Amino acid sequence: MARHVFFNGLVFDGLAETAIDGLEVLVEGNRIIAVSDTAIDSAGATRVDLAGGMLMPGLIDAHVHVFAVNLVQARNEAMPLTAMTARAVPRIRAMLDRGFTTVRDVAGGDVG
Repeated sequence: MARHVFFNGLVFDGLAETAIDGLEVLVEGNRIIAVSDTAIDSAGATRVDLAGGMLMPGLIDAHVHVFAVNLVQARNEAMPLTAMTARAVPRIRAMLDRGFTTVRDVAGGDVG
């Protein structure tokens, strides 16, 4: 199972009011194993330099319209789903870049 130590960034846990600097976080698979204010030495772990970025839980947005690519609903209804999807991809990528890992498109895309 993959092990990673994240360091050199801010850590926001969603509980504290501010992000904390100077912590290291050990992740094994999809679980956080340790958080420490001293260096974590874990055999076989890959060290990941956050380069001043932020480590935080994934954000969830339960009401988005990534497939509503036109402001006029009739245009959305007339657009082929393949074209609509191609135009939605940059929106979805931007959401990932902002930290969203789960979104629910309300009345937009189909199950696929």
